[in-house]
Amino acid sequence: PWCGHCKRLEPEWATAAETLASSEGFSPPIVLAKLDATDEKNTELAKEHDIKGFPTIKVFREGATKGEDYSGPRVAKGIVSTLEKLAGPATFALFTAKDVEEFVEKAPVVMLAVFKAQGDKELKVYESAARAMKSGGGGLDLNFGYVLDAELLPGVASDAAAPAVYMYKMFDERVVPFEMDLTVANLKLFVESRSLPLVAELDKKPESRNILRRLFKFRAPKVLSFVDYKNEVQRAEIKAALTEAAARGETEYKFVIGDATENEGAIKFFGVSPDMLPAVVLHDTNADKKYVLQPAVPSEIGAWLDKFKAGSLEASIKSEEPPKNNLGSVKVVVAQTFEEIVTGNSGKADVLLELYAPWCGHCKRLEPEWATAAETLASSEGFSPPIVLAKLDATDEKNTELAKEHDIKGFPTIKVFREGATKGEDYSGPRVAKGIVSTLEKLAGPATFALFTAKDVEEFVEKAPVVMLAVFKAQGDKELKVYESAARAMKSGGGGLDLNFGYVLDAELLPGVASDAAAPAVYMYKMFDERVVPFEMDLTVANLKLFVESRSLPLVAELDKKPESRNILRRLFKFRAPKVLSFVDYKNEVQRAEIKAALTEAAARGETEYKFVIGDATENEGAIKFFGVSPDMLPAVVLHDTNADKKYVLQPAVPSEIGAWLDKFKAGSLEASIKSEEPPKNNLGSVKVVVAQTFEEIVTGNSGKADVLLELYAPWCGHCK
Repeated sequence: PWCGHCKRLEPEWATAAETLASSEGFSPPIVLAKLDATDEKNTELAKEHDIKGFPTIKVFREGATKGEDYSGPRVAKGIVSTLEKLAGPATFALFTAKDVEEFVEKAPVVMLAVFKAQGDKELKVYESAARAMKSGGGGLDLNFGYVLDAELLPGVASDAAAPAVYMYKMFDERVVPFEMDLTVANLKLFVESRSLPLVAELDKKPESRNILRRLFKFRAPKVLSFVDYKNEVQRAEIKAALTEAAARGETEYKFVIGDATENEGAIKFFGVSPDMLPAVVLHDTNADKKYVLQPAVPSEIGAWLDKFKAGSLEASIKSEEPPKNNLGSVKVVVAQTFEEIVTGNSGKADVLLELYAPWCGHCKRLEPEWATAAETLASSEGFSPPIVLAKLDATDEKNTELAKEHDIKGFPTIKVFREGATKGEDYSGPRVAKGIVSTLEKLAGPATFALFTAKDVEEFVEKAPVVMLAVFKAQGDKELKVYESAARAMKSGGGGLDLNFGYVLDAELLPGVASDAAAPAVYMYKMFDERVVPFEMDLTVANLKLFVESRSLPLVAELDKKPESRNILRRLFKFRAPKVLSFVDYKNEVQRAEIKAALTEAAARGETEYKFVIGDATENEGAIKFFGVSPDMLPAVVLHDTNADKKYVLQPAVPSEIGAWLDKFKAGSLEASIKSEEPPKNNLGSVKVVVAQTFEEIVTGNSGKADVLLELYAPWCGHCK
């Protein structure tokens, strides 16, 4: 409902529905319907139909259970004309040479086939492919014709064996035979890949628009050449070289040629110098890397592409000019100075780098805090090596290549580069000046603490709810270095994993551990659940981090608003493992104790499979509503499968049955809970309103009665409106 696109579509959808409802030319009729995909009672259903944005529109043909994507026009006239095409014949039977001649001259690309008879199963496949491409949009809705006599096919041997399919084009080769197994998927692939020119023109002509839109949708690398169109020889030579390369491996790349004067924006984006034409750019859309050859020599283009294929071509990195005065506390980094300031200062400084976007509200709020923290650190002499705060505009096109190498998932992204490291560690600590400085003081301090007396150890393990404590043979042990690296990585990584890491050189100092325990050995000490947990994996940084992540949380966490619960719950809900949440009446102490005991038993049995939480139903009304729990049937247990985003509800929950219920989920025999809003009392409008409860009745259960064009919309969406 909030989607602007949906709001813009709404009147067009209604007009199209009224036009179709008043038309008697469709058999079966075509119904336009809509479903609010954001209503929590419809979300399960919406997810089953692969919604990637709003509005999503699906075509359900005569009761089909799976909708086809509709990507045609979104104005009433266009919707109706597209549906008229869909309702019309998918293919055209041609019986004379004149029919065929007019058909192949009608459009730049057409499909033409020969079959033995009207009832052939191959003809049915051909018709299905034609229909699928018409409804799918995307420029693939070509005219599909067929004959029953091969002699009618121009440019094909008169004795060609049926069935056979051909593409007729007004560019490149005139007739292209289809040489794969005759399936809908193969025909679509053939049309997608072979109906484009070997070398497309990068211009603003109407006939080029659909070609370019389709071409740039391919994930294959794009090869774009920019030439001076006034120089006809240069243009012809470059186009010939591209055509030769395209014919040699056209499925590997998509080729485009354009006039440099008409494409100044593209030239600037790719970092091409307009003074060194012709230029050829290879844009690897998978890695989002750009490679520039200029001035390009036509005879060298093929070998240049082979170098890319072999992985020996070096990507082009553009850089804005570094600031003339970079004396502020926060150092400004550009691609050109990245090595000098960030990765090339081995032993000189640790660098905390903010990758930001100028328009980002979070970045704007961080800016004064970042500057204050930088000034505090710059005036402090207590850090060795010193700590530098820097920033890089990750949206500047000259820095985007560099920014992508450092795995940006949002703005601002902050990375810690330790003494010239080429790869930064994620920083997820505080974002206020005082917190940044205190976190960096911890990072600059010792990663681990050496403990030499029983009193030292006793004070250390009582200092926090969870600590790490290990025994090593000597100070220089390689295992101790791994332990220190893990401690340092978890300190800088934030996320609540920056525990205190201590160690001893005598196993007798370890409480609750056999005095003759062999070194090296690592233990976690907790003030909840089991007191001492031994680390039993290979001693690596990754394994230690995994151990801390999984074992430093309570078996059953409390879902409340206490400060000490905040970090635990934040970490717990970051796990992709299914969450088991129980809602009980905390006034009923017996109920609370029994449910918690059952959850603890299940957690101890398989704690890496699930994450367990218990909460008071009264304090968690929002969660209860979200999961569709009835507050009158407590206690309740909810299993939220975060990978599939499905919810399973057990209520009222019997403590002794919880384990068996979880086993059913593991075995795949548990049925997800689907909520549905109430259907409208009056659904007589031209556009039918669908909810989860009426989906089968209106959309998928009407076999033979109607085709349904279903819009999955968001009320706030402007496109939908």
